[in-house]
Amino acid sequence: MKIFWHKNTHRVMQLFCGIVLLGIGVYAGRATAPSQFTPQQALRETGYKYIEPLLTCSVNPSNHTDDLALRSKVLSYIKTLPKDTDVSVYFQEFRSGGNWMGINENEVYAPASMLKLPTLMAVLKYADSNADFLSKKLYYDGSFNYDDLEYFRPQQAIKPKQYYTVDQLLTYTIVYSDNNAMYLLNSNIDQSSLESIYINMGIQLPEDLDQNPDFMSAKTYSLFLRILFNSTYLSHNSSEKALALMTEADFPQGIEAGIPDSIDVAQKYGEREIATSDGTATARELHDCGIVYVPNNPYVLCVMTRGEDYNSLATTIAGISRIVYGQVAAEKSLW
Repeated sequence: MKIFWHKNTHRVMQLFCGIVLLGIGVYAGRATAPSQFTPQQALRETGYKYIEPLLTCSVNPSNHTDDLALRSKVLSYIKTLPKDTDVSVYFQEFRSGGNWMGINENEVYAPASMLKLPTLMAVLKYADSNADFLSKKLYYDGSFNYDDLEYFRPQQAIKPKQYYTVDQLLTYTIVYSDNNAMYLLNSNIDQSSLESIYINMGIQLPEDLDQNPDFMSAKTYSLFLRILFNSTYLSHNSSEKALALMTEADFPQGIEAGIPDSIDVAQKYGEREIATSDGTATARELHDCGIVYVPNNPYVLCVMTRGEDYNSLATTIAGISRIVYGQVAAEKSLW
């Protein structure tokens, strides 16, 4: 497995800052007493719509605040759910007080379609140094169809016996969560470039995903979103492109359902059915993680769920999103 080393010192520093700023949330999860965040911890570049590139940072892990009020509200909501429903939540603001909140945030689930985001990042990383790659055409012969297995099926999907550019396939993969488009992309990129995404972010992949699908937590997945927002792994243009695609993602049942239509959400969802050897479903997983672009106070929200019914799980995600947005909006009104 090839490890990718950054040659540009400034990019190394940016990636370090991005990971450390996420690490604040990890550290804060072990802290017992909240304290105040100082806005001087990060200096960011302006002029983009969906990213705020880090220029420099000075980090004190004890300076992020565990949002106890928000935690209490979300826990109260979770207690109203059926007893067989598992819920994990991770939330963190990018600005203001840098508030964070986690509930069962380290519990692992099967990320399923959420792994389309690392594929997007791997393709854009390669395209950063190979400008013509996005215009390369790939042929879909129709010999496979992995969309039939989905409950939330793509509204649009690639059609057999047609050519698609890599750029078009990225749109189908992220906007419509088309499994066939992702499979075609994964079959035509260097697997070491995809593995490098996980290596650089310190994520351990199971040797056999089919046998060990549960390996991603809400807190861990939020790292992908933070790296894109901070533009510490991809170029600024590629980071902006990735998040712009994610704001078009066709999944209004989750995080989007809990916030006003005027607020952009850069998101990715995933679903998985857990079944016995004879195909009998025993449980289902549904997750939605994204960046909610509240003006002047964007935040990461990642909700992972496990239960009996996909629609009920979607309602749960929407309910938690509504609570989080309400709290952030209320705090913002007090500024």
